[in-house]
Amino acid sequence: MPTPISEFYDAVRFLVGDHFDGERLTDDSAIARGVRVLIRGGQAPARTPAYALTGDQLGVTPDVDDPNHYLLIAAKVAKMYMGSQPDRQSYGDRGHREVLGSFRHLDFDLHELIYKLENGAMFDGWQSFASWLEGFAGVRESWLHLTRLKLQMPFDSVTLTGRR
Repeated sequence: MPTPISEFYDAVRFLVGDHFDGERLTDDSAIARGVRVLIRGGQAPARTPAYALTGDQLGVTPDVDDPNHYLLIAAKVAKMYMGSQPDRQSYGDRGHREVLGSFRHLDFDLHELIYKLENGAMFDGWQSFASWLEGFAGVRESWLHLTRLKLQMPFDSVTLTGRR
């Protein structure tokens, strides 16, 4: 049994921040076009048999019964939709300038969600102090032997000095 494309409307609206029931910022037809582009473009989650559109193009077959696949399709459509929107709007006149909105954080959050759904949990820690220092400060391993490290509690400040 196919999953109707209309099943993705609420999820995509929620992810893009369209929370008001009275007036929708995202049109149903725009979300439906996004789902169709995603399926036709081969960006749907991999499975056997592959996801495809039904003959009337109002549904996805086979049924999207895996919750991760459902959320991944919705997140990718939301990311495509937000990518087509201007990052921010600004206007100004003599003596006054106004800048409204920025989708930078939303775009990062959607990208992180998509990564987690496709690959599992993201890397969440460091194996050693040396790898932390290399990753955090950009100091290469060869420089670790030429520096003296002074730590102060709490670990929010690190001082590196060269040997003399």
